[in-house]
Amino acid sequence: MAAHLDTVFPPGTDVRVRVEGTRAYAPGIRDNSAAVAILLQVAAAWKDAPLTLPYRLLFAANVGEEGLGDLRGIRHLVENLRPDAVVAFDGRLGAIVHEAVGSRRVKATYRGPGGHSFGDFIAIAHGLGLYLELENPFLTWTDPQQAIKGNTNSPILLLLYLILVGAMALLMYLTHALSLPLLPVFTLLLVLATAGGYRYLLRRAAEAYARLGG
Repeated sequence: MAAHLDTVFPPGTDVRVRVEGTRAYAPGIRDNSAAVAILLQVAAAWKDAPLTLPYRLLFAANVGEEGLGDLRGIRHLVENLRPDAVVAFDGRLGAIVHEAVGSRRVKATYRGPGGHSFGDFIAIAHGLGLYLELENPFLTWTDPQQAIKGNTNSPILLLLYLILVGAMALLMYLTHALSLPLLPVFTLLLVLATAGGYRYLLRRAAEAYARLGG
């Protein structure tokens, strides 16, 4: 039986518990302080119960569950102890989840051309577009019929994209000509806002064009 100790909130956060009636409030109390408290209660109750088990029972407070921790605490326990079963105390209390979708975490490094000052900074849009493609792998199907099935608005999306690109080009020109300090920031925000759909929209438009016999 395990509950993860680590939780997530900004540095300097006041972590004192505030009790109002029958409820307690504090940063991280749901994920996962309450579950850790329950784990300790179960361990105490089990110790005092007149039960003899045919197997060994381990109570563990593991770490590395959140974010980049990549579940390293519970991974270590499972890989080294090889338990027959694991009960994780986590999430919403009062419910039992007996099956769930698995996950595999990967780390990707993107490398590409740099840009000198103003001229090539739009390269960041290409990198971000590649990242978002990996996040949604169904957008990278090689079968055009599958890719555009149920989606017939590719030309409209392409038109909207071209309008946004034109607006960015105008802002980039004004920034270069007038040297206004705020315009580069605004342009970069526009690039980031549209980067996710950059490669996706181009692919969708090309596939729709091919489907129409172009």
